[in-house]
Amino acid sequence: MKRLKGLLPAISADKVLMVMLALVLGLTACPECPADETADIRAIHLSPDAPAVDVWTLEPERRIFSDLSFTDSSTYRVVDEGTYTLEITPSGAGILDSVLTLEGLEFEEDNTYTAAVIGWLDNLTGILLVDDVTTPPADQIRVRIVHAAPDVGEVDVWNVTDPEDPQPLVENVSFAEASDNLNIDAGTYVVGIDVNGDEQPELVFELPQLTAGSILNVFALQDETGEVFLLAHFLDGNTIRINPRPITPELGEDEAGVRLVHLSPEAPPVDVWGPAVPLVTNLNFAEGTDYLAVPADVELVEVVPAGQEREEAVLQIVDPPLMAGEFYTVVVFGELEELSVLLLQDDQTPPVAGAIRLRPVHVAVGVGEVDLWAARPNQQPVLAFENLAFGETTDALELPSGSYSVGLDVGRDGLIEVTADFGPITAATIANIFAAVDEDGQVFFLVQENGNYVRLDGSLEDPPQEPGNVLPIVE
Repeated sequence: MKRLKGLLPAISADKVLMVMLALVLGLTACPECPADETADIRAIHLSPDAPAVDVWTLEPERRIFSDLSFTDSSTYRVVDEGTYTLEITPSGAGILDSVLTLEGLEFEEDNTYTAAVIGWLDNLTGILLVDDVTTPPADQIRVRIVHAAPDVGEVDVWNVTDPEDPQPLVENVSFAEASDNLNIDAGTYVVGIDVNGDEQPELVFELPQLTAGSILNVFALQDETGEVFLLAHFLDGNTIRINPRPITPELGEDEAGVRLVHLSPEAPPVDVWGPAVPLVTNLNFAEGTDYLAVPADVELVEVVPAGQEREEAVLQIVDPPLMAGEFYTVVVFGELEELSVLLLQDDQTPPVAGAIRLRPVHVAVGVGEVDLWAARPNQQPVLAFENLAFGETTDALELPSGSYSVGLDVGRDGLIEVTADFGPITAATIANIFAAVDEDGQVFFLVQENGNYVRLDGSLEDPPQEPGNVLPIVE
């Protein structure tokens, strides 16, 4: 049984207090509560693999919340102000079966609290939020973002309601932290979560219509398979699960989805033309596009130096074999005087529950056949892909979600010359991993992940190391 005493210091202007709990606890007030010397608390269960729980007070000994399952919330209830010890037990068990004791909780007069248990069952933690339940300004709502997805690192949250004018909402929020309260205009919002600080959200969510006066916490969570979703938590205890928007566009009956990637280190920025108009303009090295809907029967795609006439094309793709309803990645790579193109058909069906799907692509100019090794935390590296030649790819591999480091064996001699830390990869991620070199000859990986692009520079191992000794382990 875990025993926790007191509260950690506040982590935001909202007095977000950290506590080690094994389940969320929280209670809130009823409309006819006494006005003096009471506090309102409620509890919400946000640990994806923990069973249903009850919440008890020790003095007096009583069960205050019962049978809270994952994403369940209690309503607020009133307690006398003061210092409390709370016990968390499996649902239906007695207080002697407590799995977590929370001591020294101070509930102050006239304050309103939400307590949430977060994290996986083997590493539970909790956050205690002080709720501002005063009426928002006229025609506005009050929203607070809470990071409760254990496998996701520090995030930024963007308002992408207008995709042409994205605006940051909150920045640098780590696991078990919450933002300040935000008073914003009522309405419908589209928000994006950026997990790597590149100002390009990897996951996009459409929030429900939020009417003036609404007050809610929005938790970023993972379910039992590791998939990330949002949970809107309203003052009345109701919750709404919000899944991410699919990353692929709606296609017409005769259209295919195509995205373009520029990986020729010596080539200048380029425009890529379809049948009559540019598909994309000024595409720089190591950049790529989102999926574009193009006619599946397109006969000619041309690559032109940016800003020049189509007649100056340096590469032509004649009759690309596109099928209506399918998705593709077109990669331009190689030396400037010998540009090549690779057409990859993308499998956008969801991976199995709790898995990620990765496919390597070798476009590193001047590098021969390679082997790719992968390591998870506290595990030995394994050979993931082998005999990958320049200009080739291979079948995608589905792996458990989580943190990974990779090593590149350039000489195929069992020694790792280049390593990179991929960090945590959340469930349902589908990624192409391009091994490439830049204009200075440095090897790097370009990760094309759910429509976004992240460059990970490789670290040279000098001298080369055996896989068992070289790959960094991500905790």
